[in-house]
Amino acid sequence: MRKLAEHVSIPLASGECNYTKHEFRTILQAQCLDIVQPDICLCGGVIEMKKIAAMAEAHYVMVAPHNPMGPLATTVNVHFAASTPNFLILEYHPDDQAPRKDLLKEPLMVKDGYIPLPKQAGLGRRAQRGGVQTLSGRPWRRGFEYRADGSVGWI
Repeated sequence: MRKLAEHVSIPLASGECNYTKHEFRTILQAQCLDIVQPDICLCGGVIEMKKIAAMAEAHYVMVAPHNPMGPLATTVNVHFAASTPNFLILEYHPDDQAPRKDLLKEPLMVKDGYIPLPKQAGLGRRAQRGGVQTLSGRPWRRGFEYRADGSVGWI
């Protein structure tokens, strides 16, 4: 019979529900995570996410951005990834079907397991005229339910 390992090492990740660098500072100081998952659309944009990544790097923690929003957010995250030393992996939703594929003139696509960094000016991608009108018109909202103790019960 094989002897079971003394302990199992499983990296812990969290952060897609954290909105500020101050919330990330608290969890990084607690040394309870191996990976933080800030969402560039919710945490204050590129500059704030770079600050979160720098704090994480100082704590030997990797960054795996939460990215459920769409092709423009993916484009911004790809640039973030290329400029962040402790970047690990990007949550990615393929932009190969309507309405997502209609938002950019040329959506980023995975090639050989990676999304190539765009070489054009700015973010490297241009919005498709009329693409946004193909969406439902309703803004995306993250739903929350809270337990009696104040902790998040459902996302």
